[in-house]
Formats: sequence, C-alpha cells, structure tokens
Amino acid sequence: MYSCSCMRKKYNKASGADGIPAEDLRCGGDALAAVLHAVFELCWRTHCLPQNFKDVNIITLYKNKGSRQYCNIY
Repeated sequence: MYSCSCMRKKYNKASGADGIPAEDLRCGGDALAAVLHAVFELCWRTHCLPQNFKDVNIITLYKNKGSRQYCNIY
C-alpha cells in the first residue's frame, strides 16, 4: 500500500538517534508505513514538528588530508 524507504534498510546496521533498529522498521510492513504516513501528514497539515524531529547530531569527519587543526579540511 505505502512505499517506505525503511523497507530498503539493510539488516545488522546501527540504529539511529531514535534507537529503532532497521529490523524493526522492516518488520513493521504496511502497518508501520501507514502510521508513519499519518504522523508526517499531520505535521504537514499543521506546519508543526515535534522537537525531536528537529534535533540533530552533526559529526565532522577528518579526510586524512593536511593538519587536523584546520576545520575546513573536515
């Protein structure tokens, strides 16, 4: 019924900030996709996002080029 990118997630991958493993997302099937669709549709209609949707973790990755002291190398 719903096409969900969570169905394409690979097994044995680390969970995201929400702590939900990829296996659980895949096993949810159409029922989980329908619930997620309803939540995102509500956010779209009300123009309101929960705070945890807005929270992010930004991690800089060193490219092994030059000195680690310069942030523009990351």
